[in-house]
Amino acid sequence: MRSRFILLLIVLVSLSLCADDISFSGGYSRAMMNKGRKELLLSENANVSVGSLSIDASSISLSGRDYESVTCSGNVRVADPDEGFSMKTQKLFFDRQQNRLLITSWCEISDTKNELEASAASLSYDIDSKELLLEMRVRLIAITEDGILSGSAESASYNRESNVLILSGGATVNWKGDTYKAQLITVDIEKSEIHLDGRIEGTIHG
Repeated sequence: MRSRFILLLIVLVSLSLCADDISFSGGYSRAMMNKGRKELLLSENANVSVGSLSIDASSISLSGRDYESVTCSGNVRVADPDEGFSMKTQKLFFDRQQNRLLITSWCEISDTKNELEASAASLSYDIDSKELLLEMRVRLIAITEDGILSGSAESASYNRESNVLILSGGATVNWKGDTYKAQLITVDIEKSEIHLDGRIEGTIHG
């Protein structure tokens, strides 16, 4: 019992040494430390929180010198009410050192700050720059001052700060009653501007 208490104390001290405080919980947990390798395994309603960012999953593994690698699997739910976004998927990797979320399974994203919903087969999110990169079978819909915008493409990047959307690879955008198709479509939602590159098709209602 005493050795388990000391082990848990070491884990908590290590976590407090990280640049950002991290808290965790789970119905079952297991800590491993062997030859410099540290790993904390959480399951049964596992949760990890860093600042306002909270991640729930069936199982979560924390590893690395300062537990900077967070691997989540099974019914993963990400929520950051302060930043106004949430995500749902089955597999997620959180690099705390790079402050980046990586998803390699089908995911759904909700950006309540910019009133945008999206889905894709994989995702990368740089939390500091607020840059989203979605790939494979991307679908999205956004509520703008000029009405509902919907789009699809093989890949898309979206900056949540500038509200600029770039779709590439068989890109299609429906906006303000018009339909645009091109290899590359850039939409500046704030300025209500759209730019088309490559072979262009469209239907505009006068």
